Amino acid sequence: MESEITNLAQVKAFDSSVFATAAQGALADTALQDATAFATAAQGALADTALQDADRMKPVIDHIQITVKDLKKAEVFYDKLMPLLGFDLTKKSKGQVAAHEFEVVEYVHPLLTIGFNSPRKTFEAEDVHRRKPGSLHHLAFRADSENEIDELYIEIVKTGALIVDPPKFYPQHGKHYYALFFKDLDGIKLELVYEKN
Repeated sequence: MESEITNLAQVKAFDSSVFATAAQGALADTALQDATAFATAAQGALADTALQDADRMKPVIDHIQITVKDLKKAEVFYDKLMPLLGFDLTKKSKGQVAAHEFEVVEYVHPLLTIGFNSPRKTFEAEDVHRRKPGSLHHLAFRADSENEIDELYIEIVKTGALIVDPPKFYPQHGKHYYALFFKDLDGIKLELVYEKN
């Protein structure tokens, strides 16, 4: 009986806060171990993804070649337009690829080269249409701000470009999609776009 009383005395003397603290400590240790294991696993997964991404080719366009109806007219137009888009005319080059029956004018920038080619004689009479199979639908250049597009709009009008849609928001393309759409002398559609993220 005395042992029961002693036990009862121990029960009465039991401090639940000490037990709770000890239990919380054990839970915290377990949680910390679980979190560390999770973080280590997540970091490993991220590192694996980064390694896989490092092995993949990056989606960067090196150059684009566009066939125009009249290369001489196109060159006059693009000599006015390309500097507005960041291209340096002193880096422009011209050439001829006799084996493929075309002349080319290239505008070179460290991030991208755009070339304009003369058509094959067989196709000289054909109209440019962006909905034909194999055609360029349109080419969009990213601006740094809505204000930049507004300022370039005035200069682009001076190049003789046909303005398709003036600078404004086009919510059908995205909530913050601000753009200007225009065509060159052949009817090739071009765009300036800024989308605030």
